[in-house]
Amino acid sequence: MKYRLILSLIAATLGTLPVLRAEVDEATAKKLFSADSTLEEFTKTADEAKKAGAPAQLLAEAKLVWGLRHKDTAFLSKILPELEEAAKDFKKEESAGLGSVADFKALISYIKALEAAGKGDAAALKEHITEAFWLSPEQAGLFAETITYFRTQAKMAKVTIDMKKPITNSNAEATTLADVLGKNKAVLLDFWASWCGPCMNLMPELRKKAEYLGKSGIAVAGMNTESSEAIADKVRTTSA
Repeated sequence: MKYRLILSLIAATLGTLPVLRAEVDEATAKKLFSADSTLEEFTKTADEAKKAGAPAQLLAEAKLVWGLRHKDTAFLSKILPELEEAAKDFKKEESAGLGSVADFKALISYIKALEAAGKGDAAALKEHITEAFWLSPEQAGLFAETITYFRTQAKMAKVTIDMKKPITNSNAEATTLADVLGKNKAVLLDFWASWCGPCMNLMPELRKKAEYLGKSGIAVAGMNTESSEAIADKVRTTSA
């Protein structure tokens, strides 16, 4: 399960180099919070920083930032015990950008909320996301986004489409989505209207998309929302 994660924490962290012990050089510190590191690269750097004497709390925060930045819920779940241990003895002077232990605990609750969302557990999601809100209201936008995503997914899971419902094509002929689907694996519906400038501008791209996806067994159908076969036929012929 993936989320579009936008954290002021990351921006703050990237803006300042964390204070590491003297044994840890500046290059290692920068690599630890690099935005471009793969998991393998990050793990290697974290091990080097640990051997050099980097504080456990700082390493935990670096892992937290990496997991959030890469939207890796599995990784975040894996490091939860480490994060919870670091929260027990949180020291602001060893923090890479978090203002307080409350902010740190809020993100721990947030990770638990992500886990609950991934399992479809609405009750647990509500419990953990509420705790995250309470601990760090400054991150309300992030937490609210997760709730919205979960609710949207829940609604989409209940959506059904009647493939046999009669529709009319641009030639004023009766058909159904089942007919449009035919022997294809799926059908992509693109809803448009003649008064919609962006829709009209993208018509050539829709044709290219139909040709490209058709090779993979996916049919593409443009659905005119104006209920006018004449308009649909005109657009079909003029946008060719």
